[in-house]
Amino acid sequence: MYRVVLAGPFTKDQLVKVKEYHLVRQAVVMDVLHFYKANNGLYAEVSIDGDLIASLPVEDVLDDVIDEALGMDDKASAVDNEQAAVNGFSGDPDEGSSEHECAYVERSVLFTQTASDMAPVNEKKVLESLKSKIHQRTPRANPAVPEFNVHTSNKISNYFEAGIDARMFPHLFPFGRGYTNERGRRVPVSKLQCCRLYCSLSSRRFAQDRYFVMVSFDRFGLDRGFINSNFSTKVRPSMHTPVAKISHDDMRKGLENQDSRRFGRTPKNKFVNKAVGALLRSVECSSSFVWGSNAERRMHSREAFATADRFGQPSLFVTITPNVDGTITLAYLAGGIHVKSLFDVEYFKHMPDKATMQQLAMNDNMASATLFDRSIEAFTNVVVGFDKTTGRPRNAGGLFGHVKAYFGMVETQGRGTLHLHLLAWVYGAPRSTSEFEARLHADPNYEKMVLKYSEGIVSNALPLDMLQTTCKSCEHVDPQYDALDPPSTAFEKPRRSEGAVPKEPIMAKCGHCNAMVSSQHLVRQALLHSRPTVWPVELPKLSQPAIDKYLDAEASFLKSTAGKKYDPERAHDHMRASFQAYLAGTVHMESNVGYQELLAGARASLEESNTASNTYVAPDKDPFCLDPIYRELSSMPFGPNET
Repeated sequence: MYRVVLAGPFTKDQLVKVKEYHLVRQAVVMDVLHFYKANNGLYAEVSIDGDLIASLPVEDVLDDVIDEALGMDDKASAVDNEQAAVNGFSGDPDEGSSEHECAYVERSVLFTQTASDMAPVNEKKVLESLKSKIHQRTPRANPAVPEFNVHTSNKISNYFEAGIDARMFPHLFPFGRGYTNERGRRVPVSKLQCCRLYCSLSSRRFAQDRYFVMVSFDRFGLDRGFINSNFSTKVRPSMHTPVAKISHDDMRKGLENQDSRRFGRTPKNKFVNKAVGALLRSVECSSSFVWGSNAERRMHSREAFATADRFGQPSLFVTITPNVDGTITLAYLAGGIHVKSLFDVEYFKHMPDKATMQQLAMNDNMASATLFDRSIEAFTNVVVGFDKTTGRPRNAGGLFGHVKAYFGMVETQGRGTLHLHLLAWVYGAPRSTSEFEARLHADPNYEKMVLKYSEGIVSNALPLDMLQTTCKSCEHVDPQYDALDPPSTAFEKPRRSEGAVPKEPIMAKCGHCNAMVSSQHLVRQALLHSRPTVWPVELPKLSQPAIDKYLDAEASFLKSTAGKKYDPERAHDHMRASFQAYLAGTVHMESNVGYQELLAGARASLEESNTASNTYVAPDKDPFCLDPIYRELSSMPFGPNET
């Protein structure tokens, strides 16, 4: 039930219009209830109260539904007139007529929810309080403090009850069917696999729902804990039988001792029932299966220490931070762009900007996690060189050599994206620091071997040679730069002091004119000199056999992913047409003189802003980060012939 409050005086025509909005038709109510019982499994066992339906009017407004609040002061009338002007009163000749005033009648109608599962006494108090607040509405004393409506209920819903999904998310299961643990399925489906399928649907209504993924994660984590506890109880009934005889006093003593051990103190109670210890250990083991729990963290910590005890000291510590919120793949997975092949992407029309990409990543956790999982799988197979199916390193090894074991954990960053910390144990590496020092003293070439290995797996080189960039001051044809000792400010976080904006530290000096510049200045100068004069860059001249070969390769990939739904002739023709349109669009933009002049103006602006030591600015205010070509290059995928 709801209450309609008429906030202010209404004309007769307006009152008639309001009543038309809230008519109750007895026959329609009965038809709707029968429809739900016939088509929604959640209402199959619900009984219809015929006497209550018969008490409803055939076609009229229920009693005590419309409440008139006539106390309106001058200020409220002024606000009402101003709102009317904003809502569209603009001097039309029909203004003032009954039809016109009824068109805007809903702007003054206030709906308040009054039905609840509370006891009748409490419900009456709430309704009286709500009614008094409506009639005596005053502005809040402190506008900064929000007001909250507290909803109470005397009904408790079972978190693992069948159909709880449909009750919590009726917009996702409109007919009460298709939820994860639905009864009566012809083919039994795991709840976890069912949820994974729903989150991977192309409609994205489950993946981008505000609470569905979070609630499902919580429920499945608790399911894992309860399943393990149930299994342990059935396998070892003799261990859990004494639990039924535990008293409240025994449980209190056991929890106090557990709390004392957690803080490294002596147990408070000396004599505790052994069944309490068995119960607490069983709860700890079951809690370790709950995703995200403290017990799970402790279990993985012990697993990492056990791996180190078996294989020795880790050889490498690696952190992987994929740029999942800045790639075109995320835009495709999250629905930001809709393409069927790489050639369908016309970058300047479809590519979202950085802010939109981050918004897509935050609104679709499923897309971000999918891309992150693919990136980590590729890193594990190629860089680490470890086969997860066999549990052994690949014959060819990886970037680090042959890895005999690895251990990694995923966590979130400050911006909400995921990254991975990884420990790796490499064949031939020393098991401990003492063994490393012994090898270092025994073999004089061992240090060179370690340095060679480190330089082979770690690269800090830039794709552009900054030392070959001409100096902006002297523009000498033979550039020479001398490295300077980094100042102390280079190791500190930039801070604003006494209104002065911090600048980039001076790190290099020109060998001809002695101009002092920062390392960031050299990077920007190198980017400007390597900046293409024409954009998009001219595509290589591909022969027709080369185009057919690439299209055949992409067609075979689509066939492997689409399965029976794949139509080879249709897909091949579509890709060929997309490729030809892409080439035509690129040629058109290369010949667009106005567009190329715009790029030249942007280049001149960037050269002017590149001083010897710029002040620190946020990326959203940095002209180099806002440059369209820089944004396109940073988010563009690799082409078919690029590495």
